[in-house]
Amino acid sequence: DDSPASGADQFLPWVNVDDAGAVHVTFLARRNDPANLRYAMYVATSTDGGASFGPNVKVSDGDYPPSSLYFVGDYNQTALGGGRLHPIWVDARNGDLDVFTRDLDLTDYDDDGVLNDGDLDGQYADHRCTGGATGLALIGINVGVMLSTTEA
Repeated sequence: DDSPASGADQFLPWVNVDDAGAVHVTFLARRNDPANLRYAMYVATSTDGGASFGPNVKVSDGDYPPSSLYFVGDYNQTALGGGRLHPIWVDARNGDLDVFTRDLDLTDYDDDGVLNDGDLDGQYADHRCTGGATGLALIGINVGVMLSTTEA
């Protein structure tokens, strides 16, 4: 959603394709910080094979600083399964890097009862999702813990 002229960094993308063929890209962006330091996790979705994407939806509950101790990209990824998207990122909101995730329903990222595409036609790019509900739980994990996913 950022104009290239904004100068805001968008970095560390992670791409997943769900069973319906929708392309989900999670990434970090510094769009809300004029100093271009603090970042947040976002997701954008395409229902036409990546030709176009719906609006960026903020996944993290704030914009957080990086850490001078570790590289944030070492711990970022996104898992997909069971109709859910699980973006994983690190930030230094607590002074050191901790790992966070948010459990997102693929059809209703912000759990507000309105599907991501806004008008139920299955296309994300024609209507904006409001995104950013505050009622979703974030899970914080110390960086020292190894994350793994398995699918039954």
